[in-house]
Amino acid sequence: MVVVLVLCFAAMEWIFRASPLSDRLGWASVKSVAERVRQTPKKSTGTLRILGLGDSYTIYRDGQGKNYLRVMEKMANQASQAVEVVNLSRPGVDLGFYEGVARQYIDVLKPDLITVGLYLGNDIPSKVLPPLNKVGVGFDIGLKEGIKKRSRLLNYSFRLLKGYIPALRSGQYHHALAITQKKYHISDQTLAARLKKTDAEIIKLAESDAINPWDLVNGLIQPNRYRDLILQNPASSAGAHVDALFIMLKRLDEFAKKRGIPIVFITIPIRLQVSAADQKYFDRLGVKTGSDLIGETALQKKISGMMRANGLRHFDILPALMSAKRDLFIPLDTHLNNDGQVVAGRHLYQYLKKQNMLKK
Repeated sequence: MVVVLVLCFAAMEWIFRASPLSDRLGWASVKSVAERVRQTPKKSTGTLRILGLGDSYTIYRDGQGKNYLRVMEKMANQASQAVEVVNLSRPGVDLGFYEGVARQYIDVLKPDLITVGLYLGNDIPSKVLPPLNKVGVGFDIGLKEGIKKRSRLLNYSFRLLKGYIPALRSGQYHHALAITQKKYHISDQTLAARLKKTDAEIIKLAESDAINPWDLVNGLIQPNRYRDLILQNPASSAGAHVDALFIMLKRLDEFAKKRGIPIVFITIPIRLQVSAADQKYFDRLGVKTGSDLIGETALQKKISGMMRANGLRHFDILPALMSAKRDLFIPLDTHLNNDGQVVAGRHLYQYLKKQNMLKK
């Protein structure tokens, strides 16, 4: 009987993983950095090893081989170029973490190339951050938690139950809202007025963990944040934030350069930069949008100019996403869906090939 139940569960899990519903759970099975390093085989002679660094935007669907780095890796190997990606990205981290991973594991893994995925929505720091120490410690999960996180079927079922059973909810939305309100000195009256104007369904989804609660928190607390950043509003601190970013990028690039390892910095756009249709989710969140945020803006120009001025290698995913002219994002989310990952990975492969960076 037990064997039958296990086989039935395995079959349902397989069917669910193949369905579009599992698209939202691409980072559910992320292992700790230390565990991934331990499981990385010895580097093969003649194989070009790429170390991938980033956050959820770079690790999403990696375990299923559908992440943009895996798409690039597959295309390279199909073209008889021996390429191996070791993706040590992790959800919810920042540039200090990326640099910490590089410093801790670069001599262990001995990569030939490093890619750093920079999501423009949260990887531009408000100040210069130090490299994080001991990045591989403390993220391993136990068997019980591991089963729940690594089973797509259980994970999705648990998410559905949260919509009906408040006791199962994490409370992350209310916690994030409280600390962010305090940080930015938003009065209760102002917050109440903004909540009154916000889509009630979106609030419910955030409360039940059905969407990233930080998406809504950012809209409620800093509705002009993306506008200020993308347009480089001189009345804001957005320009200084980009300056801090480049101090950190140069520091990381110089660290790798001393070991003879090139770095490619990959900028991943905020969804509302891609098309008017992609701004609809942000409208529901209370984020200030507009056609002037789409395409090449002051932010893109400043970043590309500073990359050139500092001799840094740079690949911007935005033009590829805009040229595709189709839905490339997960519904009610800011991450690329499977199709978006393919578009990004294909263009990254073409860039690396053109730059002659896929050969030993």
